[in-house]
Amino acid sequence: MQDNELRDMIIKKLKFMVWRKDFERWIENRIKQEIVQAKRINALESILGSLKNKLILDLGCGMGGFVVAANLREILTIGLDIDIENLKITRIRGLKYDFTPDIVLGIGEMLPFKDNCFDVIVMFDVIEHVNNPELVIKDVSRTLKNNGYFYVNAISRYILKDPHYHLYFINFLPRPLAEFYIKLRKHTKPYNKFLDKQKLSDLHYFTLEGFKKIIRNHLKIVKSTGDKIYKPETINNGTVRLIIKFLNKIRLTFLIFWLLHVYPGTFFVVARKG
Repeated sequence: MQDNELRDMIIKKLKFMVWRKDFERWIENRIKQEIVQAKRINALESILGSLKNKLILDLGCGMGGFVVAANLREILTIGLDIDIENLKITRIRGLKYDFTPDIVLGIGEMLPFKDNCFDVIVMFDVIEHVNNPELVIKDVSRTLKNNGYFYVNAISRYILKDPHYHLYFINFLPRPLAEFYIKLRKHTKPYNKFLDKQKLSDLHYFTLEGFKKIIRNHLKIVKSTGDKIYKPETINNGTVRLIIKFLNKIRLTFLIFWLLHVYPGTFFVVARKG
């Protein structure tokens, strides 16, 4: 019963994006999101170590894939989202496995939690949608325990293919022209139905250094995209390792960072409090 209800709720919520070429596969991944998101747990544990006996906040939990996947592995995880429909979907997703997820309605700029309470806070594909990224990160710092970790990913201002509108090169255009092109290609969204930022002109895209600068105002960065460029000996791929060493030698490291902004065009940062 929960499977059918979950499917119906997700399709109803996302049917406006039928312009996606991969719409059916994307919807299926949303329906089975707890299976897809399990990979993120493995990636986090490869960086932070075991998450068992940690209290985790999934800030902007969306439809609850990570929350459910983590709790299925006995990793205590609370989900917070601004959208009550997302929280309803998260609840139904948990009921598929006979448990009720711990979920909270709220916003990242004013987290409804006491100081120093979480061991880890994660934000997957969320920071671009908030009202004020700096205030969110400030409140992340407040609610993290000392030596607690924050994992966040972000989108480059110059990403080759926009992940929200699935169009190439629009992030190289002035925003008004990009918005016109989105309408022309009929890739628009019903912006008035969202509580978060969705319009391209409103989304927060970054340069890597600009994003890291915001985080450094509140937390200490311990790992981020591009770290291996300065330590090519840690790169497993032999060909890539040689190319990076050569570019470092002739002082063209900046070229690698520029290319990272275009493709894949996404960044991750791991930061620590204290």
